[in-house]
Amino acid sequence: MAQKTIDISLSATGEISVKDYAVDISINRGETIKWKGNPANLDWVVCFGQESPFQHNHFFKGREDSGRIVVNLAADKYYKYSVEVGGSTLDPGIIVRP
Repeated sequence: MAQKTIDISLSATGEISVKDYAVDISINRGETIKWKGNPANLDWVVCFGQESPFQHNHFFKGREDSGRIVVNLAADKYYKYSVEVGGSTLDPGIIVRP
């Protein structure tokens, strides 16, 4: 099982950035995601809202790992999520492939 890391950081001006902005993961390859604050003590929340490809809709420091993908797909699907740090929000996404 391969894990892809998404780094979350906050600039001095309060702007959130994530690397990578649109991660591509595969069900067949058993890929997962780990969100990581940079610096490590950064408090952040990831929210998938109504539709998440994972068991949980929310991730945060303490629950950084997505776990396996729990949806079955016949075609690629884009999932938008929000990253919140302090009072700032950013809306990146992931692409899940069968």
